[in-house]
Amino acid sequence: MDNSQKGMVKLGMPHDQKPTESELNRFLTKYCTLWRPIGLKLKLKSSVLDMIKGSHQTDQRECLRVTLWKWLQLDRDNATWQTLELAITNANREELDLPPLGSDGQPVTSQLEATSETDSVFDRIPEMGDLNVIVVPRIMAYWEDVAFALRYKIPTVTGIRETCHTDPKKCCQELFKDWISTENGVSPKTWSTLLNKLKQVQELFSVTKEIRREVAKL
Repeated sequence: MDNSQKGMVKLGMPHDQKPTESELNRFLTKYCTLWRPIGLKLKLKSSVLDMIKGSHQTDQRECLRVTLWKWLQLDRDNATWQTLELAITNANREELDLPPLGSDGQPVTSQLEATSETDSVFDRIPEMGDLNVIVVPRIMAYWEDVAFALRYKIPTVTGIRETCHTDPKKCCQELFKDWISTENGVSPKTWSTLLNKLKQVQELFSVTKEIRREVAKL
């Protein structure tokens, strides 16, 4: 199977039409375990998802229902079946440790200009000082997406969020501190691994190249 086809979700609905709540209810049970990653892919703020979680706790089906309802209300112009299908697909591919697909249906990483990472700097374990200067300011708004790309589970991400009182900078710093000092997340704990995971977050595709250039100078 072509890499761009793995994890792809087909909802079987007209791409250019806006979903109705009753239509969305058909898909809640199947995709409810991915409700938070789907919400992030639909560009809902973490604070909104936190409120949904607080209201419905462990009822993932209801969390997804409210998430999709919020999306319909907040993104009226772009709330189409095509947008939702891509969001679910990329949430699903994230679970499979695959790069996200762009709107053209192709893996985003396939568009990244080739850069040699044979230099030993990319094989080093990142130091917190360098992460705080080079990475955190550029990606902290998407720290949860990065956490999921690093294969962190929802309970661990929730724990980081609660410990840091939802402060994105502190959450990002705590995530990296945990990743480089524990067995949590993907291995090996190197710059190369981190960069590969960052570029799986579609919103960080361009900034990853900036980070890579800065790392190469270390």
